[in-house]
Amino acid sequence: MSSCPYQKSNWVLGSLACGLAVIQAYLLYIEHQKTLKLQKDLHHEIEKRAADRTGRIRSQQKLREAVKSDLQEQGGQLMKYIGYIQSPFPDRRGTPRQV
Repeated sequence: MSSCPYQKSNWVLGSLACGLAVIQAYLLYIEHQKTLKLQKDLHHEIEKRAADRTGRIRSQQKLREAVKSDLQEQGGQLMKYIGYIQSPFPDRRGTPRQV
């Protein structure tokens, strides 16, 4: 019985190919797990932004209602007076223009 050298090398190549396939499958599995984690994180961030936006809209609506009720109490004025300015000059003569 003579042993063919190609049979041994075919066995080695087959084993090597099988080992590479296992490594490739493991790497694909790791990438898939990373993708799943990123999708989960993205979904969580989207939900947080939606909740934040909902809260901001509610607070803006409450503020708008408060301003509207203040306007009705003040007779429609948008601003409250904080002071008065008096000047000894009757008008703006000689005021330089901005360029």
